[in-house]
Amino acid sequence: MEVCLLNFSSVYGDIIHYHFIYTRPDLRGISLAKLHFIKLNQVCLENGYMEMELYCPKNNNRGIILYMRLGWEIQSIRNNKELLMRCDLEKVRNKAYELIIAGK
Repeated sequence: MEVCLLNFSSVYGDIIHYHFIYTRPDLRGISLAKLHFIKLNQVCLENGYMEMELYCPKNNNRGIILYMRLGWEIQSIRNNKELLMRCDLEKVRNKAYELIIAGK
């Protein structure tokens, strides 16, 4: 069995903290991360969570672009190395649907 997609998230109070997502290189570009966001966000919403946050290395251009396209917002920068980003779970879930349907 090979790992295709891996995610680690945890609960901090009333916010979900999104630690990381990994997609195997040969499977990138087929919307696995977006599909995962839909499922993760739906489960979080069903359990009463409304927000998610993450720290993203500021040199992770591909990740930052994806998060911004999904509706995440940059809140601050930590140690001049990581961006604190937050999102509304419903907004990101809906935007992920839109991007997948549009083939983006």
